Amino acid sequence: MRQKHHCRTIAGMALSFLTPLQSVFVEHHLNTGEHALADVHACVKGGLRVRLPHGIEAFMPHRLTAMQPMVKLDSLVGTQMKVRVIKAHARPADVIVSHRSVEELELGERRAKRWKALRVGDVVQGILINANPKHKGAIVDLGDSLQAMVPVREMGWTGDARKDWYLTPVGTAWTVKIIGKDEARGRFTASRKTEDPWETLNPANLVGISTHGRVSNVVDFGVFVEVPMLGVEGLVHKNQLPANLEEWPKPDTKLRVVVEEVRALEQRLSLSLL
Repeated sequence: MRQKHHCRTIAGMALSFLTPLQSVFVEHHLNTGEHALADVHACVKGGLRVRLPHGIEAFMPHRLTAMQPMVKLDSLVGTQMKVRVIKAHARPADVIVSHRSVEELELGERRAKRWKALRVGDVVQGILINANPKHKGAIVDLGDSLQAMVPVREMGWTGDARKDWYLTPVGTAWTVKIIGKDEARGRFTASRKTEDPWETLNPANLVGISTHGRVSNVVDFGVFVEVPMLGVEGLVHKNQLPANLEEWPKPDTKLRVVVEEVRALEQRLSLSLL
């Protein structure tokens, strides 16, 4: 025997197309925001037709199927989706549901939990999503709607890393270290200097050795040289440059240098030309 439909008012609307039991279900889920399981049974113009518990027919607009809606919805027919009831109206008679709002709520919960868990000093994986050289650094997606800013100075220990970082393709996986946490903006500051080469430098074993290097920068007080063997930059102070030198070395010039002093705690390496 078919259950007789009665007129029930929800939020000031008479929804005569719902049975009393269906009306109670819809009203409860509208008021509480609880999710329900919906069976997707048809792909129609503009979205999906779904069936809620108690045989309630509902419509899910395309834009509410996901945070990033699929181009083709046919593949969802025959599946179950968690949805929230967001609207019910009499003309036309329908109940509107959203899976997107469920995703947004779950993402918000994951984001809050992970934000609380991540601490300064943690090393995490991320994906480069913005590498514009006009900006002060790169933006890395850490997942769960969390992002980190990597300033140019934190791109690496060498001049090459700090100079050419923007050439890295967007979508590249980066390992970064959390160095700051901005509660107001909800964003992290991170560094690509995940391993400190200065911690492994032993002055007793390095002073006096000669090695190859490449000029990374020229300043008033000397020449900075990248030393690949050590993984850091050192300074050839102008006092260490030969007095009869007609012209200082230019950037990218390859040199042979001698380690004069290592001050690892201060991250300073003094060099001279061989």
